[in-house]
Amino acid sequence: MTVGQRTWLAEDWAQSAPEALVAAADAAESQGRSPVWVGWDGAIRGIVVVADTVKVSSAEAISELRDLGIDGITLNLCANAHDPEMVTLAGEVADKALA
Repeated sequence: MTVGQRTWLAEDWAQSAPEALVAAADAAESQGRSPVWVGWDGAIRGIVVVADTVKVSSAEAISELRDLGIDGITLNLCANAHDPEMVTLAGEVADKALA
């Protein structure tokens, strides 16, 4: 079984995706979700769709981590880059975390 990005399954494992799965993955991505591709027996056979959002409490959590001396931050917005509200919220969280 292989699990990962579609390009990795295609390039490293020579697995292609059926059009129906490509359409489902495109629909998920258009909603800010991330498809994880699953293949076995030489073909991509499914996707698992995952999603997460920036929480309003993220800025406070980052401040608490900084109070503990932890100053690293990772902000992943790839899946939500199309959503103006998420981009704005992520920017506010980053601004507060880096202040």
